[in-house]
Amino acid sequence: MATGDLQDFGRALDDMAAVSPRSAGLAVAGDITPRGYDFEYAQVGAELRRHARPRDTAWVIGNHEFYVPKWRDPDTLAQETWPNGTTEESLFRGFYRFAGRGTVHAETSFASVPVITLGTERYAHYHDASLWDEVWLSDAQFTWLEDRLWYWPRRRRPVMVITHHPLPNTVSGTRNKLCASDYLQADRLLGLLGRHPDVFLFVEVHKDAVVIRARDFGRRAWLKQITVPLTR
Repeated sequence: MATGDLQDFGRALDDMAAVSPRSAGLAVAGDITPRGYDFEYAQVGAELRRHARPRDTAWVIGNHEFYVPKWRDPDTLAQETWPNGTTEESLFRGFYRFAGRGTVHAETSFASVPVITLGTERYAHYHDASLWDEVWLSDAQFTWLEDRLWYWPRRRRPVMVITHHPLPNTVSGTRNKLCASDYLQADRLLGLLGRHPDVFLFVEVHKDAVVIRARDFGRRAWLKQITVPLTR
């Protein structure tokens, strides 16, 4: 996040605390930083500590966490000499240190609601010069996800799945060519999620329904609301 983004982040935290002071958790769906520098992660952490916030936070890795290789140093853009000595492993390590875990995928809970985070396990340009920000999930991550998606519905729990990139042909703006190629295994992921009716890609969860609401944090106004009854 740039300085302005951090200020917006702080305003959003304050607004969420005012509107929903008893929230059980906060999910940040990627692009935590502008480029993935360690000092940028530190700035985000410092901003977070300055505001009231839920106890639990689910962090998701986004494509901007991999942009350090475009820079010779924090002040000098040098895309022609990518990756400018930056290794792929160092980018993942920066995220792991910040998120406090050793994998991009993880499970936590907001109160009694399971929260699953997914993320790419490769930055594609290191592996294929024709690719950049495309998401690649290993067989191990798919197997883990399928296991967790079967585990929770048996216990009558809706499951929140948080990921940075939107799935193709799902919501407004995802029918363009960019979103169509975001996931290198889109059909596999859509097929897996589609078998579970109580799985939501992001949500406000109640006992009998999931409410999805769009909010303008600048104007502090709700824009739209959709309620999805939970199956029992």
